[in-house]
Amino acid sequence: MYKYYMPKKINSNLQGMNSLIRIYNKLLTVEDDEIILNFKNTTWLSGEMVALFGAIAYKLNKHFNKKVYISEFSPEIEKVFKSNGFCEVIANMENEEAKEFAVRFKQFEKQLNAGDTNCFNEYLKNDFSPKLELDEKEIDYISSYLSELFINARTHGETNEIFCCGQKYKSQSKIKFIIVDLGIGIPTNVRKIKKLDDCNSIAWSVEKGNTTKDLDKDTGGLGLADVIEFIEQHNGDISIISLKGEYNYRMNITDNLPYEFQGTCIYIDFDFNMLNNVDKMFEIIRRGKNDWDF
Repeated sequence: MYKYYMPKKINSNLQGMNSLIRIYNKLLTVEDDEIILNFKNTTWLSGEMVALFGAIAYKLNKHFNKKVYISEFSPEIEKVFKSNGFCEVIANMENEEAKEFAVRFKQFEKQLNAGDTNCFNEYLKNDFSPKLELDEKEIDYISSYLSELFINARTHGETNEIFCCGQKYKSQSKIKFIIVDLGIGIPTNVRKIKKLDDCNSIAWSVEKGNTTKDLDKDTGGLGLADVIEFIEQHNGDISIISLKGEYNYRMNITDNLPYEFQGTCIYIDFDFNMLNNVDKMFEIIRRGKNDWDF
């Protein structure tokens, strides 16, 4: 049995994502089939980060036959895991009632394997919507962007192994959300039409007008560039790690990493108090335009 001591803080940002992915790569080299992640020194774990944590634990178990346990966690860290519904991928914990503003951890493989392509929309309706205290139009508007991330993960990532979790931070007026897939990765998909390294593949994918869709066959819709425009207009941020590439909007980071994440992790946040003129924004989406000057 192999024991690994987790870092002091695991925040929902590019640094926190990198921290967990470095740990994942370290654990891949471990020969033991049972791994204990010790949280003795951890004082903070952002709730939405359990999406990436869950994806990593799931992959270690399913793809590498390594069982993951956690130990010596504080009551605060235990509460984050249990109230976010994370315990379906951890052997030694049981779930409890969700925190007031926790958008619970969810993995969609079983539903998608069964042909339930509406499972993410149902998740947003049943788990996401009640926690945000927003009206129906605002929820629908936010959901249109989150659904784009899910559709990209399923179709362009070519996988049903998709995980997500979110949180409403009322004091910051922020909604934070992470979606992870264990698919082929954005760079692999981009390289079907463009010869770029990993980080520049991600940078290309978020530029307006760039798409890997077959425009003669695929229907239109929002893209990553539209998601970025959304978070830009709502004082938000977006970070992406896929294969060895990393990208962050606010800090203008585009770089290649010394390690790899076999899939894609996307973190977004935005200010829910800035959701104004929702009717007009929906009209812009319907017209397929992005004139945000209103």
